[in-house]
Order: sequence, then C-alpha cells, then structure tokens
Amino acid sequence: MRKSHNDIEIRSKIWIEVNGEPVFGRGRRFLLTAIDKYGSINQAAKDVNISYRKAWSHIKAMEE
Repeated sequence: MRKSHNDIEIRSKIWIEVNGEPVFGRGRRFLLTAIDKYGSINQAAKDVNISYRKAWSHIKAMEE
C-alpha cells in the first residue's frame, strides 16, 4: 500500500537549556498551565503526575 503526500507529518520538540540544563519545555509548560488552572503548585504537580518537590525544582530553575 502506498501512502500519499497527505500522510506526511512533521514533528519537532523544542526546549530551552542554560549551561546544558533544561529550563523550559513541553513538560514545564504543562506544569505552568496546571498552576494557572488550579492556583496551586501541589494540585498542578498531581495533575501532571510529578511530585511537589520536583514541581518546585522546575519552577525555581525557570525563575533563575
């Protein structure tokens, strides 16, 4: 079976690193969106399935 050109899909991932450490990407965007939605870091961490400590670490890295 031959696929037509309409079946072609281009995908990419983009993130920001500082000194080789990621500071922003898809997962952290989801975290910030969840914080905005719930108004709570704890609830947002649960929503994106990470620990509160990990969420706080991501926030701190983004702030710096």
